[in-house]
Amino acid sequence: RQEPATGSQGRGGRGGGCGSSAVTGGKGGKWQAKPAYDSGFEEAAGSRSGGKGKGGGSLSEMLTAAAREAAGPLRDQLATGAAVDCHLADQIILPASLAAGKSSLLVAALSLHAKTAIHIAELLVPGVKFHQETRGTLSLLEIEGIGHCPGSEAPTAAAEPTPSRAVPRAPVARTDEEIITLAPGSLSKAKPEMMGDFRNDMSQLAEFVGATVDIDAVNDRLVVRGGPRERKEAQAELEKVLEFYFGGR
Repeated sequence: RQEPATGSQGRGGRGGGCGSSAVTGGKGGKWQAKPAYDSGFEEAAGSRSGGKGKGGGSLSEMLTAAAREAAGPLRDQLATGAAVDCHLADQIILPASLAAGKSSLLVAALSLHAKTAIHIAELLVPGVKFHQETRGTLSLLEIEGIGHCPGSEAPTAAAEPTPSRAVPRAPVARTDEEIITLAPGSLSKAKPEMMGDFRNDMSQLAEFVGATVDIDAVNDRLVVRGGPRERKEAQAELEKVLEFYFGGR
């Protein structure tokens, strides 16, 4: 006789009243209760008396191996005598660039992340200075910060003027392109998340039809370039995409 499914086993059940159960199909169409928790955990852990788990080792052996794997890199790092490990060094470089005075970091070796952080700091924090010196098997990295104070004007790197931002120019149509004008604000006032999805869809559409679709967000326009057939197919697909995003043009 089929028994009703329950969320947990009773005190007299095999689970001892501790675990929940899920109903699964058995052979011959009969339904049977199966523990909802992963039974592989018990197999992997073994019994409390030191039985073998699924991996062939006892629970004690598995925990010992995990501890050795976790402690190995830490032991190697401490053995170098460095004050800062390779993972912490790259996180300190940018804050030290903004701090006042000189910061000294004694590291075993500069990781690629740390070297990248130095390069980014030199670009974003004008006036910061770095000096690296070898001390035996260690490296001493000295950072002379700019003493940036919270609330003051953020440091800015000198940048060349970009005329395109100051005076946006609308694209001029050529013989191999079509310009599709959208409603004002469709692209220029769109949210970044929406623009990310829209750019991705335009890239896929261009690849599908073999044309080029450039997004002129400032002027709320799309520029489609390619042969007559490619432009025609692109416009047909664009009608569907624009209907989805903007309800048409």
